[in-house]
Amino acid sequence: MGNASQNLHNLFCQAINTGKVIFSRHAEFMLLERGFFRHDAFNCVFTGYIFEVNQSSSPLPTCSIAGKSKSGQRLYTIWAYNEVTGFISLITLYNPDSNRWTKCHIYTRM
Repeated sequence: MGNASQNLHNLFCQAINTGKVIFSRHAEFMLLERGFFRHDAFNCVFTGYIFEVNQSSSPLPTCSIAGKSKSGQRLYTIWAYNEVTGFISLITLYNPDSNRWTKCHIYTRM
């Protein structure tokens, strides 16, 4: 992904820093159910990297970010983004299960 991935990551960091973030109902439920907080999702973006982008998602493109919670737990977040408005929306988040994910997705950069 290279430069395009870095530009997208910058868009996400800027959206968080300017308050252009929406949390879906599902994301709010997942935060509560899994013992995370909004700042954990933000920290995942700030400490992480984009490992997948889906431009064909509807109604907005999505991307997956691997990072860490505020307490250092591994965390994956799935976001929708609108490059026109600068808003991002958390769709869901979860701890990656090493039995489910391939080694290339388990924090090879961390």
